[in-house]
Amino acid sequence: MTIDQLLSWSRVKLGNSDSPLVDATALLCSVSGKSKAFLYSHGEEILSDAIILEFKSLVDQRERGKPIAYLTGSREFWSLDLTINPNVLIPRHDTELVVETVLAVSQDFDETILPRLLDLGSGSGAIALAVAVELLQYEVVGIDLSLDAVELAELNRARLGINNVRFLQGHWFDPLGSSGDGKNRFHIIVSNPPYIPKGDVHLDQGDVRFEPTMALVADENGFGDLKKIIKDSSDFLVPGGWIILEHGFKQGEKVRRILLEKGFQRVETHLDLGGNDRVTKGKWTVQ
Repeated sequence: MTIDQLLSWSRVKLGNSDSPLVDATALLCSVSGKSKAFLYSHGEEILSDAIILEFKSLVDQRERGKPIAYLTGSREFWSLDLTINPNVLIPRHDTELVVETVLAVSQDFDETILPRLLDLGSGSGAIALAVAVELLQYEVVGIDLSLDAVELAELNRARLGINNVRFLQGHWFDPLGSSGDGKNRFHIIVSNPPYIPKGDVHLDQGDVRFEPTMALVADENGFGDLKKIIKDSSDFLVPGGWIILEHGFKQGEKVRRILLEKGFQRVETHLDLGGNDRVTKGKWTVQ
């Protein structure tokens, strides 16, 4: 079969996908090692039987709903080519809003003080690595409960050659120990924690059907981990430090209220590309 024939066949097979040609092209690029430009300009080229068989296997899996990122093993985030596997969430473009917010608040801090950022629930390392390449003067620490996730984040760090970030395994702030002497305090704390309520209908839809439940679902109607992070964050923030949290599109008002009740100031929610509440920040000014 030629490239054009394969893409035509897969477009029909993936007809229920939102973007069958985009999906098919990504899969064929992955198995053939060819670029999109090559595939579109060499449509008459005949591919090997091995490539065709592997491609058809991936198309079958995609037809059953398996995410493209898990099939290809990669995902672009903030122009970084990240290795992805089913042990971690697939980074979303909306999460880039967290990085944008970090860059905005980072202007509060003089780079000569060697500022530090903590990323809780790092997963593949997407947020931590994106921040690290943008803010080279920062020391970045990422923490995740899953050892598999920590190993993947470290693989991404090493492959991308990013040296101002390290990853630790543990539950939220636990790997840091006590902050009493000030050595474990940070200028910015960020997190994209689990925030979907148990039993939410969205858990049976789209890519999330295949993603790790522990990275998606939280107690207390989706607010359990958000509350925990906000409650403990003051022990690990310098005065004037910022917390930046991603959350569900209906959770902005309550997250703002929790931050204000804790004593954070300049609390504000930022909207994602769809115009929905997505990221809320607050400044810790209590001495």
